[in-house]
Order: sequence, then C-alpha cells, then structure tokens
Amino acid sequence: MWEFTVDGMAGGAEFTVGSQLNHTGNTRKGKVYTFTDNLDTTATIQSVLDAEQTWDNTDNITDADGGDAELSANATAVGFIIDREYAGTTVTGTDGKFQIEADEDYSTRPDVGGLRAAWDADAHDLPIVDFNNEAYQLSFSGDVFYKLKNFDFKDSNDSKGIILYLNVRQMAMTGCLFKQNSNQICLTSTTAGLVIKRFIAEGSGVGSAQRFNSSITTAITLIDGAIYNMGDTGIASGEYTELANINVGIEMLNKDDDISLTRKGFLFGKDVKLGGTNGFVEYINVFASPRFNCSIMIENYGKVLGEHRMFYPGGIAQRSAVSGETPNKKLSDYVLKITPNVDYAYKYEEGQCVLFEHEYELSSGSNTIKYWLYNDVGATLNNGDATADIYLVAEYVDSFGDTTAYTITKAYSTEATIADAADADDWDFLSATMTLATAGKVRIRCLISYFDNTGDIFIDPKAVLS
Repeated sequence: MWEFTVDGMAGGAEFTVGSQLNHTGNTRKGKVYTFTDNLDTTATIQSVLDAEQTWDNTDNITDADGGDAELSANATAVGFIIDREYAGTTVTGTDGKFQIEADEDYSTRPDVGGLRAAWDADAHDLPIVDFNNEAYQLSFSGDVFYKLKNFDFKDSNDSKGIILYLNVRQMAMTGCLFKQNSNQICLTSTTAGLVIKRFIAEGSGVGSAQRFNSSITTAITLIDGAIYNMGDTGIASGEYTELANINVGIEMLNKDDDISLTRKGFLFGKDVKLGGTNGFVEYINVFASPRFNCSIMIENYGKVLGEHRMFYPGGIAQRSAVSGETPNKKLSDYVLKITPNVDYAYKYEEGQCVLFEHEYELSSGSNTIKYWLYNDVGATLNNGDATADIYLVAEYVDSFGDTTAYTITKAYSTEATIADAADADDWDFLSATMTLATAGKVRIRCLISYFDNTGDIFIDPKAVLS
C-alpha cells in the first residue's frame, strides 16, 4: 500500500475508491484504496501500486471513473491490508499506551554474533532471491519437510517459474513475497504437498503465461495472502486446493479469470475475496466426478460472514436472503439460489453437480423427503423427464438381514414438467419416497444439469419429512 498527495484536480475529476488507477503515458497500473478530498484541488490517495515501478512528483494519474490529477509528492509505502478491518473493542494499557511484542522469529532466530539482541521486530528488508528475468529458478526435487521463511523472490524467465517443487512432501513457505515481471508463472508444483502462509504474489499485468502457480497432482494450501496483477489467471489448480483468508484480484485486477481449474481441480475456501474484473473462474479440460465435479466452494465468500458460494462448471449456487429475491418466503429466510448460466451441463448422473447433500435418520417403512423449489428460468424444468434438469437422489437400505447382509438402492424424485412460476408465491417441489427395511440413515443429494443464460432456480433448504 502506497500513499501520495495530488493536486490540479478539477471539480468532477475526483478519484473513486476501488477504481483502477492509471499512470498516464505508460503501462503502470494501480487501484485506489482510500481517497481523502481536501475540498479544493488537492487530495490524499492510498493505492496498491506495482512494487517495482516508481510514481514520482508531477506524474499525471487518472482512474477508470474520471479521476484526473498530478502527484504533488512521491509515493511512500504505508502498509498492506489483506484481512478485514479490525472490528473489536479498543484495549488500552497503562497511560493509554500499547505494547508491540516481538514476533516468533525473534525467539527462534540463531543468536549469531549477538545480533538477536537488537532484532525486535520483523525485518523491513527481506533477503532477495532475484533471477533478473533469466531462465533460472530455485528447484526442490524429492525433498521433504523443508520450510522457507521471509524471502523476497523475483523475476524468473524459466518456463516453470521462480520456484519448482517436484515430487516433494510437506513443504512450507511463510512470510514470503513473490514478484514476477517475466511472462512466466511464479511457482510450479508437481506431485507435491505445499503450504504457503502470509504471502503476497504480484505480477506485472502482462503476458498470457503469467500467473501465481501451476499445480498439477499437487495438494496446495494458501493462507493469509494476496494474489494480484497477473497477466493471466491468479490461481491455477489441477488438484485439491485450499484457501483461507485470501484475496485474488482485489488489490489490483488480474488480466484473466481469478481462478482456473484444470483436469480434476477442486478448491475449498474460507474467507476468500475475488475481484472478478476479467472473470471469476475458468474451466479447462476438467474431468467429471461423482463428488466434486471441479467445483469451488467458498465459506464466507467476499469475507462476509454467512455468505456462502459455489462455482461449478454450469454456473453458481449461493446462499441468498429470500427477502431480496423474486419469490416470497416459503419456509426459510435464506434459500439456495442457483444461476445455471454456463453451457457446461453434464448429461449423466455420475458427472452432474451436487448442489447439496443432506443426511437424515429415518424410521423403517415408507418415508418421503421434500424440498420446495421456485422456477424462475422462464421455461419448464424437467419437461417430460423427472431427471432431465434438476432432481433428488436418495440412497437407503431396502433389504436387511444384519449389518453384513444388506442392500442399498436409490430413489429418485418424480416431479416432471415444473412450469415457470406464475407469481411470487408459486412454489413447486421435488420429493423422493423410499421404503426402508430398517431404521437408519438416508443420504439425499440434489443434482443439476441445466443451462439458462438469464434465469434462476431457488430451493428452500429446509426439508419436509413425512
């Protein structure tokens, strides 16, 4: 985060928070984080800027929403916010003072030559590993349990990126910076297990190959970080990826989708914010699977508590307050909103997207599970075929001798020809009926294979059991 003052700003040429910042006459980009108008021709701006480019006095800058002024002072670094603003109470100590404690590195750092005694905080200047845009890289092959901490990695023109992890296990990186000016990725991991925590990855905004990572047959976990200004996509995953407190394309936009899934890529996230300026998710040669279907599931999407979202190859499913949507409330205040706006629908059960999966303990005998559905796609769902577009599948024990002699079967919902809703109260439903041979657990899934470019489907998540 950088701060600078501007002058020569005419009325109507104020800057807009969140707008892309442009350095007139060249390719330097930024993003306005805060804007303080002095109500004359001057203002103070905090912005994310390219870390390797200077923004100097008298340079002209504009933003995408009409801002226009000149720098009146050189940009100075003021910090970086990845997490949300602090929301707790203010705690004061003696005489209103507060205490800054040394971080963990202070106690673990070897006391070489008595240097540790003077080291009471994070280093402001990290050790730099700079490949100067040549075809060299830092490579790990067959290694286990290595941990890299507090490095600044820069600029490799190697096709595998700045760092290569090959056939490694339990590798970790903490407190590292990545800066890539070449048209290459930052790191490649193949057949690896990798954890990266407390990091910033920045591209230069150019090049179709520039992205943070390429992870094939790799389980990768990213925690407390930001990825931005990549010439291509932000994150690329061909295997399992886990994100926790991550920004992608927020500080500055990426030039393509923020996330790219290939092969059997699957991503689970919590407290993840995506910019989405040039797209949220792209799918490349993805494989269908009964369980994951190359989906992205994010809890607290946008770092908003309770806002959950799933990106799947055929669209988006998200938690939504029914009060702000077309239908009136049926049972619940919050519903599942499905926007099937990508023509990527699988036509067989094993490859279709699982919108949700619930389990219920039911008694033996006949049981029915029903979910209310609101059709707002402007067309008929399941037209003549109850499993054509959206349906339920319930698995249950239909014959039972003992715990080693039993059979499991499936029951499907039977609702065909679900018409487009006539009004806000015109809810339909999906229901599956089964006869259990013994009391026990029933697993029920809702599957979808449908495309509509403009409409939505709503499901009330509260089941009706009978």
